[in-house]
Amino acid sequence: MITIALEGMRFHAPIGLYPEETLLGNEIVVDVYLNVATNHNRADDLKNSVNYEEIYEQVKIVLMQPTHLLENVCRNIIMVVSQLSILIEAVQVRVSKLHPPVAGRIDRVFVEEEWVRSE
Repeated sequence: MITIALEGMRFHAPIGLYPEETLLGNEIVVDVYLNVATNHNRADDLKNSVNYEEIYEQVKIVLMQPTHLLENVCRNIIMVVSQLSILIEAVQVRVSKLHPPVAGRIDRVFVEEEWVRSE
């Protein structure tokens, strides 16, 4: 098994509870980690792995949907990414909101969730 990671994907997205957040958007950072089944005898061919660009595009689609909770964004990313290939055995996602609108200074808040394929 190998790990494939896409770290620091940045989006300006309509994620948040307050109407202003949905209207104006927030800076969101997404990290995705995949455990992918490997067979060292496989040819050097993309069909024997996972396409990074496809993962990015699926994450982007999820982030462009107005959503109140980071928890739902996390689950939706896991749902679409886990279905991209039967080689994906586990997915871990972290969704961070930079400088959230709270009465104080916070660099970021994040939600992290993991999914493991059942036998």
